[in-house]
Amino acid sequence: MLMRPDTARFPQNDGQDAALALALLKAMPGRVCLLDPDGRVTFVNGAGLRSFEPSEAVQGRFWWDLWPAADREVLRTALVEAAAGETVTIEAGPSDRGWQQMVVAPVEDARGTLVKILVIAREACDPDGLTARPEPL
Repeated sequence: MLMRPDTARFPQNDGQDAALALALLKAMPGRVCLLDPDGRVTFVNGAGLRSFEPSEAVQGRFWWDLWPAADREVLRTALVEAAAGETVTIEAGPSDRGWQQMVVAPVEDARGTLVKILVIAREACDPDGLTARPEPL
Protein backbone atom coordinates (compact mmCIF):
# COMPACT_ATOMS: atom_id res chain seq x y z
CA MET A 1 0.00 0.00 0.00
CA LEU A 2 1.37 3.42 -0.92
CA MET A 3 1.21 6.04 1.78
CA ARG A 4 0.33 9.55 0.73
CA PRO A 5 3.06 11.94 1.92
CA ASP A 6 0.45 14.22 3.52
CA THR A 7 -1.14 11.52 5.70
CA ALA A 8 -0.04 10.99 9.29
CA ARG A 9 0.04 7.45 10.67
CA PHE A 10 -0.25 6.28 14.26
CA PRO A 11 2.43 3.65 14.76
CA GLN A 12 1.41 0.24 16.10
CA ASN A 13 4.14 -0.51 18.64
CA ASP A 14 4.34 -0.45 22.40
CA GLY A 15 2.70 2.98 22.54
CA GLN A 16 5.84 5.07 22.95
CA ASP A 17 5.45 6.73 19.55
CA ALA A 18 1.79 7.52 20.23
CA ALA A 19 2.76 8.99 23.61
CA LEU A 20 5.43 11.10 21.93
CA ALA A 21 2.95 12.32 19.31
CA LEU A 22 0.45 13.31 22.01
CA ALA A 23 3.15 15.11 23.97
CA LEU A 24 4.11 17.07 20.85
CA LEU A 25 0.49 18.05 20.20
CA LYS A 26 0.09 19.20 23.81
CA ALA A 27 3.27 21.30 23.62
CA MET A 28 2.51 23.05 20.34
CA PRO A 29 1.95 26.79 20.76
CA GLY A 30 -0.74 26.80 18.07
CA ARG A 31 -4.28 25.51 18.45
CA VAL A 32 -4.49 21.78 17.83
CA CYS A 33 -7.56 19.53 17.82
CA LEU A 34 -8.06 15.86 17.15
CA LEU A 35 -11.44 14.81 15.85
CA ASP A 36 -13.13 11.48 15.43
CA PRO A 37 -13.87 10.78 11.75
CA ASP A 38 -17.47 11.95 12.35
CA GLY A 39 -16.22 15.38 13.47
CA ARG A 40 -16.53 15.11 17.25
CA VAL A 41 -13.69 16.74 19.22
CA THR A 42 -11.63 14.20 21.18
CA PHE A 43 -8.59 16.34 22.09
CA VAL A 44 -7.74 20.03 22.28
CA ASN A 45 -4.31 21.23 23.37
CA GLY A 46 -3.83 24.00 25.94
CA ALA A 47 -3.55 26.77 23.33
CA GLY A 48 -6.80 25.62 21.78
CA LEU A 49 -8.61 25.44 25.11
CA ARG A 50 -7.55 29.01 25.94
CA SER A 51 -9.52 30.23 22.92
CA PHE A 52 -12.79 29.10 24.52
CA GLU A 53 -14.65 30.32 27.58
CA PRO A 54 -13.61 28.33 30.67
CA SER A 55 -17.15 27.01 31.10
CA GLU A 56 -17.52 25.98 27.44
CA ALA A 57 -17.53 22.21 26.99
CA VAL A 58 -15.52 21.27 23.90
CA GLN A 59 -14.80 17.54 23.99
CA GLY A 60 -17.48 15.40 22.43
CA ARG A 61 -19.02 18.28 20.48
CA PHE A 62 -19.04 18.51 16.72
CA TRP A 63 -16.14 20.69 15.60
CA TRP A 64 -18.29 22.93 13.40
CA ASP A 65 -20.70 23.65 16.28
CA LEU A 66 -17.87 25.55 17.99
CA TRP A 67 -17.82 28.11 15.16
CA PRO A 68 -20.25 30.73 13.85
CA ALA A 69 -22.97 29.38 11.55
CA ALA A 70 -21.42 31.11 8.52
CA ASP A 71 -18.31 28.88 8.76
CA ARG A 72 -19.95 25.53 9.43
CA GLU A 73 -20.31 24.34 5.84
CA VAL A 74 -16.64 25.08 5.09
CA LEU A 75 -15.64 23.14 8.21
CA ARG A 76 -17.88 20.17 7.36
CA THR A 77 -16.51 20.07 3.80
CA ALA A 78 -12.93 20.13 5.11
CA LEU A 79 -13.73 17.21 7.41
CA VAL A 80 -15.21 15.18 4.53
CA GLU A 81 -12.15 15.88 2.37
CA ALA A 82 -9.76 14.94 5.19
CA ALA A 83 -11.73 11.75 5.88
CA ALA A 84 -11.28 10.92 2.17
CA GLY A 85 -7.49 11.22 2.57
CA GLU A 86 -6.86 14.82 1.57
CA THR A 87 -5.01 17.46 3.57
CA VAL A 88 -6.79 20.78 3.14
CA THR A 89 -6.16 24.36 4.23
CA ILE A 90 -9.19 26.50 4.99
CA GLU A 91 -10.05 29.89 6.44
CA ALA A 92 -12.76 30.64 8.98
CA GLY A 93 -13.86 33.88 10.55
CA PRO A 94 -14.05 36.50 11.51
CA SER A 95 -15.29 35.44 14.94
CA ASP A 96 -14.43 36.24 18.53
CA ARG A 97 -11.26 34.24 17.76
CA GLY A 98 -10.49 36.42 14.72
CA TRP A 99 -9.62 35.00 11.31
CA GLN A 100 -8.28 31.48 11.49
CA GLN A 101 -6.25 29.48 9.01
CA MET A 102 -6.57 25.76 9.57
CA VAL A 103 -4.87 22.71 8.18
CA VAL A 104 -7.19 19.70 8.33
CA ALA A 105 -5.47 16.35 7.77
CA PRO A 106 -6.25 12.64 8.04
CA VAL A 107 -4.49 10.48 10.63
CA GLU A 108 -4.33 6.79 9.80
CA ASP A 109 -3.22 3.75 11.77
CA ALA A 110 -0.45 1.45 10.51
CA ARG A 111 -2.98 -0.42 8.31
CA GLY A 112 -4.07 2.78 6.58
CA THR A 113 -7.43 3.02 8.37
CA LEU A 114 -8.61 6.53 9.21
CA VAL A 115 -8.60 6.93 13.00
CA LYS A 116 -8.58 10.71 13.57
CA ILE A 117 -8.65 14.05 11.85
CA LEU A 118 -5.94 16.52 12.88
CA VAL A 119 -6.73 20.24 12.89
CA ILE A 120 -3.99 22.83 13.35
CA ALA A 121 -5.20 26.43 13.53
CA ARG A 122 -3.47 29.74 13.70
CA GLU A 123 -4.83 33.21 14.17
CA ALA A 124 -3.86 35.57 11.40
CA CYS A 125 -3.05 39.16 12.33
CA ASP A 126 -1.75 42.08 10.37
CA PRO A 127 1.57 43.73 11.39
CA ASP A 128 -0.25 46.11 13.75
CA GLY A 129 -1.68 43.18 15.69
CA LEU A 130 -5.18 43.70 14.38
CA THR A 131 -7.09 40.66 13.24
CA ALA A 132 -7.09 40.53 9.47
CA ARG A 133 -8.01 38.05 6.80
CA PRO A 134 -5.05 35.66 6.59
CA GLU A 135 -2.65 35.25 3.72
CA PRO A 136 -2.62 31.70 2.32
CA LEU A 137 -0.27 29.24 4.04
